[in-house]
This record gives sequence, C-alpha cells and structure tokens, in this order.
Amino acid sequence: MLRGHTIPLRFDTDRAGTGPLIWGQIAIWDVIGWLPPDDASLNALVEWPVPDGRSVDDVLTALRTLVERHDSLRTLVSEGPDGPRQRVLGTGSFDIGVHDLGSGPVADAVAELGPALHDVPFDYGTDLPLRVVLLTRGDEPLLLLLSVSHMAVDGWSFTIVQSDFERLIAGETLDPPGQQPLERAEYEASAQAIARESKALDFWAGHMATVPARMIATKRGANDPDFTCATIDSPALAAATRSLAIRCGIDAGAVLQGAVALLLAAYTGEQEAVMRKIVATRFQPGSRSMVAPFNQNALFRIDITDEPFTAFLGRCVRAAMLAYWHSEYHPRKLESMVAAVAGGRGITPDGYCFFNDARFAASSPAAPDPAAADAAAAGLADLLPRTTVTEERMAKTPKGANFFADLFDLGDRALLHLYVENGFFAPRGPADFLRDVERLLARAAAGGESTSVRTLYAEFS
Repeated sequence: MLRGHTIPLRFDTDRAGTGPLIWGQIAIWDVIGWLPPDDASLNALVEWPVPDGRSVDDVLTALRTLVERHDSLRTLVSEGPDGPRQRVLGTGSFDIGVHDLGSGPVADAVAELGPALHDVPFDYGTDLPLRVVLLTRGDEPLLLLLSVSHMAVDGWSFTIVQSDFERLIAGETLDPPGQQPLERAEYEASAQAIARESKALDFWAGHMATVPARMIATKRGANDPDFTCATIDSPALAAATRSLAIRCGIDAGAVLQGAVALLLAAYTGEQEAVMRKIVATRFQPGSRSMVAPFNQNALFRIDITDEPFTAFLGRCVRAAMLAYWHSEYHPRKLESMVAAVAGGRGITPDGYCFFNDARFAASSPAAPDPAAADAAAAGLADLLPRTTVTEERMAKTPKGANFFADLFDLGDRALLHLYVENGFFAPRGPADFLRDVERLLARAAAGGESTSVRTLYAEFS
C-alpha cells in the first residue's frame, strides 16, 4: 500500500458570490437528485502526466491558478427555498494527496488510489467538486490523478481545463478566462434569454402534441428499470460513416445520428424517429470558453420518406440545426410542460430515445467528394471481421429513457454504447441494433447515391 501525505492548497481571488444555478447546471443537478445517494457515476477520473523538469511547487502553482481561474472548480451547491443555489468561494483551501511511488509502477498506483477518488459521491454543499492526488518518484512529480464532478464540467469544458493546465505547467501566460457561471445566470434572467426560452418551449410543446407515443412513453410503468447495454467497436462502421460524411460534406457524427434515427424508426415500426440529443448550448461567444456543465436536450425529429439515403442525411442535418436552435430553456419548465402536454394524451413521458455524441472533438466537414467517398468505402469488406459487439445487463440506468446511445469515437474505429430498456423492441436487443447500424451504413456507403431510404427501412423493419 502506498503511503502519502496531504498538502493544503490555498486559493484566493476576488471573484465570489451566490446565485441560481444556470440551466445546464440544473440539468445535471436534477440527474444527481434522481440517482441513488451512493452513486458516483457522474464523477470522471482522469490522468494528467507532468512534463519532465517540473517541481512539486510548479504543479501546485498551476493547480492553484486553475482553481482561481474557473469559478465552477470552487463552487458549492445546495437546495434552497427557491430552488438550488450556487456559492462561489473567493478564498479557501483543499487538500492535495501526495504519494511517492518509490520503485513501483504508475499503473499500480492509479489502480490503488483511483477508486477512492472516483467512487465516493461529492457532498456538493461542503465539498469542492474535485479531488486531486499527485504521484511522485522522490521529489519528481510524475502524474496528477483527478476526480472531477459533472457539476463542475462537461466534456467540452473539461478539455478547456486540461488545456489550461498543460499551458500553465509549461510556463505559458493565459488569456483571460471565459464567461463564469454567475455571469451566465445574469444572461439567463435577461429579456433576450427569456424570449429565446419561450420559443424553445413552444417548439417542444408543438411536437409533444403529435410525436409517436412509443418515442416518449415509459415502457416499464411502475416496474424498476431493466436495461441491457451493448457496445460496438468497429473500424468498418467508422469507415462507412466517414465515406458517407465525405460524400455528403457533413460531419461524421451527423451520419451516424441519421442512421440511428432510421433504424430506430424501422425497429419500432414508426414512420418517423424522435430523439432527445444531448447538446452543448454554447451559442453565445462568451459561453464557448466557459467551464461548467452546459448540456441540454435538443428535440430531433425526422420522418421516413422515399428518397436517397444521402438526401435523408441532408434533412437530418437541417432537423438537427432546428433542434439546436430550440434547446435553451430552464429544464424544470420544460419537463413540467412536457408532462402536461403528454399527460393530456394519456402518456407518461419517461421513455425517451437519446443520442449523445460524447466525442471531445468532431470532424470539420469539407465539400462533398464522391471519389474520396468511394475510396474510403473500398476496404469495408476487409474491415468487417474486426468488429466486436459485447452485451451485458446493467445496474446503472439512464434517466427517463427507453433507448440511450453514446458515441465515444469515430476516428479509426467507431465506439458506440447503447442502453435499451428490455422489451422496448423485443425480441431484438441493443446488440442486434448496433450490428444493424453497421450493416445499414456499410450498405449505404457501398451503394452511394443509389441507396434508398425506403429499401433500408424495409430491410431492417
């Protein structure tokens, strides 16, 4: 067992205050409230290597600057009589664990210390939303091991925090930080934001009145959630997706989302697909570099028509843009409205279909290039045998879902997780769905412009 000690790291900044949670924070706060008290699934455990030639003091100075720079890293959250509130601390301290590896390997230390950092839920009213351990060999710092709560960061803003640390430890001077959460809260109380929210709520209300019940209704009723999770790891799926993205001049993630939507409609027997897409609503210039949870749901809806699959993908992109435009709102207002509209139809809306593109960086679309698309699809047959699909029953369940897809990678391989409430499209399950996503996109990539949506729909129904 490693022995270590703690160093109190003090921070001191003139930015402090209290205020309501911003909309993105409320979305995460309500998920935390829904989870069991001992659930730590919204904590992330990450490793940051320390460059050679740095001292322990260099690391501590970079960490102190990081915490002073981003208010969400020194924010406490608690429920109040008027809803949840945040309190940004201007001064304070938190303990850094320091452990000397001696001659032991770093991986063993991470395996030993990581669970204690990650697996314990944060007490958001008293704990800062991060825990840090520094691994050293003698006086040389080797690795920072951090557990960070989703109440402090989302995927986008975590890359900002990591980049800031890398630049600070390299001795660089940073530009001023982006918008802080309390500044964002002021915007959300403005007339401009309220008008934008009103349009979003109207958009959702109109769709909730007409979407197929199967796309939003709870499957389980009063029963406990019962999910199976499947994972596909596939170079072929990545290549097929990339080929179609090149052919259409769109992001590869949009291709995969379109394929999931078409297959979801086919599996459920509906003539359209409706999904809640997790989206970072960083539409204002000031919010793009803000460190905070900033994800909300966009309502993506697409009907199935007789057209080339490439044309269908173009419509999916436009439908997604319309959904993004109507994705800024107070989450509790939205859920209250949705419950009322769906309830008027005799529906309990607790069985949504989710799509979450969780990649840290998406590709940049270029102009359509049919020749390059054909080249990208040429080796599909050789890649297909390398696909692996695994499946397991899950104790952890996504909130309010019958179907939840997480896309983690679309580089040299596609890595896609799918959680499905058992029986949602029985007798088929999530592993069948993921294999069929690969088959569908391989067919479409090989067929080019001639692949018909109706043909694909019929094949996979």
